[in-house]
Amino acid sequence: MTDSRTWIVSVLFLDIVGYSKVPVDQQLTIKIHFTNIVASSLESLNKQDCIQLDTGDGCAICYLGDPEKLFPIAIHFHRAFEAHVITSLVQFQLRLGVHLYPVEVA
Repeated sequence: MTDSRTWIVSVLFLDIVGYSKVPVDQQLTIKIHFTNIVASSLESLNKQDCIQLDTGDGCAICYLGDPEKLFPIAIHFHRAFEAHVITSLVQFQLRLGVHLYPVEVA
């Protein structure tokens, strides 16, 4: 039997709006830009406390540390995305949500 623990975690959901409706070559370009924005936004988090799940059209970031630390990350992500939209030719829209959940980590 494996040891598991239930945590109250903060989860940041990011979803690229209409991703499946764009041609595949554009999907790849969008995903590269999206991934770069996510990576730069998560630099300040402890990597051992962070679980990232790629959802295909976005990602879910589960943070096991202090739940309040993920809120500034979400704000940073939003601002980084807004700056990207202003300066880049690659345009896409995002949905962003932050939730608190009990999660069992095995």
